[in-house]
Amino acid sequence: MFGAIVAGRAVQTNLQQIEPTKFVFELQEAASINHITVFLLPDTPFPDGYGATVYFSWPGKPFQLLGGLSNAKPSAIFKLGGMTAGGGAGITAGLGISVEPIGAVDAQVTTLKNSTAAGAGAGTAVGRPTPSAGELTTRIVKNLYNFLMGYAVDASAITPTEQFVPLRAFQEWHSKFSNKLANDASFLDRDQD
Repeated sequence: MFGAIVAGRAVQTNLQQIEPTKFVFELQEAASINHITVFLLPDTPFPDGYGATVYFSWPGKPFQLLGGLSNAKPSAIFKLGGMTAGGGAGITAGLGISVEPIGAVDAQVTTLKNSTAAGAGAGTAVGRPTPSAGELTTRIVKNLYNFLMGYAVDASAITPTEQFVPLRAFQEWHSKFSNKLANDASFLDRDQD
């Protein structure tokens, strides 16, 4: 009855029926998904007066409403987010579809749109799992390192009026910081003078 396409991948038809009106697609390598299209298959319209709500779920998390489908709107593209999940290789997420009376579908989609417009954060973009403090810090430090490497110059190119910090000093700090983070990531939560 339904198909799904993750941008850059083949059409998914691995739909599992878990109840008479509820279906789930398993989405492999979910951390790399930015957009997904969900659609009714040709020649399989909803019965009169029915539509479907579409949901997304990370492992161990509840399903979040993305939007709806109907005979008048048989396909939709949903943005799942732009961030990658920390350690996200191999994560399998769920795309849920629930066939319901069209009035219930319209009411849920309207509520979703209103909450998005009000800035409640429940929109068609589904947040990625929050990385741990250690993962986030590692990403920030790597970004800073790459940024600083963009300014690396030969020592002879430094003018007497410029100050510089040898890259070796940053590398030593990074090594000590990484060890400290590995031993006790909670040190980031403490006030430091």
